[in-house]
Amino acid sequence: MQGQGNTAATEIIVFRVVQAVGGAFLFANSAAILTDAFPPEQRGFAMGVNQIGVLAGTFVGLLIGGVLAAIDWRAVFLVSVPFGLFGTVWAYLMLHETATIRQHQRLDIPGNVLFALGLVLVLVGFTYAIQPYGNSSMGWGSPWVIREIVGGTLLLVLFVIVEGRVPDPMFRLELFRIRMFTAGNLAGFLSSLARGGLQLILIVWLQGIWLLFTASRSRTRPCGPASACCR
Repeated sequence: MQGQGNTAATEIIVFRVVQAVGGAFLFANSAAILTDAFPPEQRGFAMGVNQIGVLAGTFVGLLIGGVLAAIDWRAVFLVSVPFGLFGTVWAYLMLHETATIRQHQRLDIPGNVLFALGLVLVLVGFTYAIQPYGNSSMGWGSPWVIREIVGGTLLLVLFVIVEGRVPDPMFRLELFRIRMFTAGNLAGFLSSLARGGLQLILIVWLQGIWLLFTASRSRTRPCGPASACCR
């Protein structure tokens, strides 16, 4: 049964959040999964193919999504379902646990909660900051935006402090003492930042072309007795 109005919009947002959580799991663990699944002499090739798939999907998905949206906008969300089901079944059958779990190892609940809440608050703050507020075209002066960004930043700072004190941290900050590790993460961050900006510009550019195309078609449409413009 298809939803309507605000209820349908809320459902889409909720399910996209669920999809984003699953995507975050894949991004965070893909390198570890490949390291366990492939022998040392094949890991470079496996990680390279994985990165090619990620980059190709990022931009090819824009084109495929545009084609599917012209057919039925729901197909944009449904097209990932068979791939997700196939990947889940294949991973369950082919991947096996190879890591050795230490005794008395605990989940870093405070670190996970602080990182999740801090990141969500910062991202929500930036989202509303680029929207109009009052007489301003941007919302950087909104009290809610300021509270969200400041609160999220404080939670992330507290996350760094907690990670240095718990016995089994979510992320070992001492890894940044390794120069190659720090340089690699910095390069990956800058690459993702540039790619994300290009993707945003590309989306706006393609949407602009589509809007101009539909507007020109509506202007050049013949106005006959059965045409909507003459009703």
